[in-house]
Amino acid sequence: RGNVVHKALEEIWKTLKDSEDLNSYCNNQTQLEKLITSAINHAFSFAKQQNNNQSLPNNFLNLEKSNLQNLLQQWLKMERDRDFFTVIQTEKEIEMQLSNLTLRLRIDRIDQLVDGKIAIIDYKTGKDVPSLNDCLNIPPTATQLPLYSLAANILMGNRLSGYGTNSEQIAALIFAHINRENFNTTHKPFVGICNQKVLNLLQNKNISRWLSIDMENTMAQWQASLTKIADDFM
Repeated sequence: RGNVVHKALEEIWKTLKDSEDLNSYCNNQTQLEKLITSAINHAFSFAKQQNNNQSLPNNFLNLEKSNLQNLLQQWLKMERDRDFFTVIQTEKEIEMQLSNLTLRLRIDRIDQLVDGKIAIIDYKTGKDVPSLNDCLNIPPTATQLPLYSLAANILMGNRLSGYGTNSEQIAALIFAHINRENFNTTHKPFVGICNQKVLNLLQNKNISRWLSIDMENTMAQWQASLTKIADDFM
């Protein structure tokens, strides 16, 4: 299911360019359902192609599509509670070097906030998300967000003209926890690390939880510690 959710959201954000578009669709239930249905159908077709044209039985497939329709509706209506954002990249592949080690990563989403800063979003569809404290260990014991931040820094410098060229432009690293079991609990679906300067743009006590850090200094420490790990590995 995780891969299908990723692909469906990629399709949805090809139509919805920013939070204003999202709000417009959320205010029109019929339009929202059509958008999500189209994205889900595309995602399952893509999954079928990736699995040698093998497909789920129709009754199970229809049940999964119905469950995903409800899940993604709930998720998008939750995202509308964020402050203004623009989606500038989805499922972005990037190759990066750590010492002599080549890494190929895929960043789920890159948002631009209202102040022009960048937020890196990693979708999680399982029961749990990694600990933020594990991300902040030096070296990090949960490496996904640290690696994404370093990859995005390269990406911005090389290919995202106008979005900044250094770590000062990366304002937040976010786990977006898309799991229906958590929607009716005290669970916070957005859990992340951010610069103190942008905390007021991100903070929503109903949907998010943050650790505030010095992003530039932390990224420099991640770069040094992960490079050392790569050196030791090689």
